[in-house]
Amino acid sequence: MERIWLKQYPAGVPADIDVTQYSSLVELLEESFKKFSDRKAFICMDKSISYRDLDEMSQALGAYLQSKGLAKGARVALMMPNVLQYPVSTAAVLRAGYAVGEEHDPELFHRLHTATAARQAFDAVTPGNIKAQWDCLASTGNCAMFVARRDGVAAGGIWLTSFAGTVTYKLAGWDASVKAPNANELLHWTAMQWARARGAHTYDLGGIDRTNAERLIAGLPPAEGFERTPSFFKQRFGGAPVLLPRARFVFTNGVLNAAGGWAAQRALSSDMLHRLANRLRNGRS
Repeated sequence: MERIWLKQYPAGVPADIDVTQYSSLVELLEESFKKFSDRKAFICMDKSISYRDLDEMSQALGAYLQSKGLAKGARVALMMPNVLQYPVSTAAVLRAGYAVGEEHDPELFHRLHTATAARQAFDAVTPGNIKAQWDCLASTGNCAMFVARRDGVAAGGIWLTSFAGTVTYKLAGWDASVKAPNANELLHWTAMQWARARGAHTYDLGGIDRTNAERLIAGLPPAEGFERTPSFFKQRFGGAPVLLPRARFVFTNGVLNAAGGWAAQRALSSDMLHRLANRLRNGRS
């Protein structure tokens, strides 16, 4: 393949690098801090930081991370746009002995999800389904998971998919034995920052129940017990409810469409059909 981008390289920039020159990224950073201390390292929005600034700020942040008791090699997720704080944070994480990246443990998420399913009496998605989603979508950046921890113990997690500028909240998991106030809010806030950093225009929380949506749109108070529902949690992030058309079958044959459309619509809204679909999806007969 012709490397056409090489034509844009300034004079003196090599086309290839010796990847064996440094034993780690940290070694490369440390050398750069000393060699180019007075030079500008990054410029963003008319502001700049030098290599000396990057050295000092990343050392301070790295020391703070170590003071929190994170185990060596722990994965630290950085959720922010391309601003000056990002290279500082990246250097800090690496220099402190950690790895930069999101949570990559579908088995852990499935344990959290199964705990929630048992508590709320619904069928959990199978581990095979979770793994298949991850294997298919994660490598392209179209699937992500976030886990909230307290004192190193996983308290809760959310599972996201991304497509055409929309990041969708698909699944959740929660370990009720771990007391972590506001972990759900933290998870979704982090996910929203991740979506924004990816250039997504929409973060889809999955909607609220239609009955309460209709009441809120009509200016009526929500139904009794609304404050104990997932819909109430979602509404706290703001926004106004919008009613979307219900899903329906459309047959290309006009006669079939007239005769079967109504029956298909009733079937789609059937709780029994939804339960059956969930059981089939999870490999149960």
